[in-house]
Amino acid sequence: MRILTVCRSLGLGGTERAAETFTLGYRDAGHETAVLNLGPTGPREDKLLQKDISVFHNLDEAVRFDPQIIHIHRRGQKDEYETTALKRLRTDKRRVLETNVFAWADYSKAEDLIDVHLLLSRWCLWAWRRRLGRMSPAVVLPYPLMPQQFCRANFDDITRFRAKWTPGASFVCGRVAQPLPGKWHAANITGFLPLAQRDPNAYLL
Repeated sequence: MRILTVCRSLGLGGTERAAETFTLGYRDAGHETAVLNLGPTGPREDKLLQKDISVFHNLDEAVRFDPQIIHIHRRGQKDEYETTALKRLRTDKRRVLETNVFAWADYSKAEDLIDVHLLLSRWCLWAWRRRLGRMSPAVVLPYPLMPQQFCRANFDDITRFRAKWTPGASFVCGRVAQPLPGKWHAANITGFLPLAQRDPNAYLL
């Protein structure tokens, strides 16, 4: 299957990272993949090219790729440039998935061009449906991670970090993300409470 990822930038942001991760995941699953970048380029383009993923900068190249699935990563609200691209790419034989990053509703013609909306959390799905005001096919699909990108820091770095941020801690629990409640789960708090009650020297970072 040919899958085209569409995004507005190839910089270092979380949306761009997710677009890259999905694209590489599709490729690793045996699909033919490419990326259409609708805006400024960035370091993620080099990373994709090093993995032999084609990166297009105009719609003609993307149309010639002839994708069967289009996966667009976007903020969610009306965007004429994105709508123009979807109108050009969308056909009766191509399906469009949207990763809606901020759970904003799009009341423009673009809504009719998207087959399935992918929201990052149950809260995002709830908020998006309230904003849209009508039912539309949607599921919760959090951002994927590439676990090989995570590795343990060396002992000296860990010691310095703990001395600065969590002095005297017995345990340190934490999360990594922007401080937006729609993008993380309350279980981060509720799961920590029993530990905190048993050990006052536990930290939630």
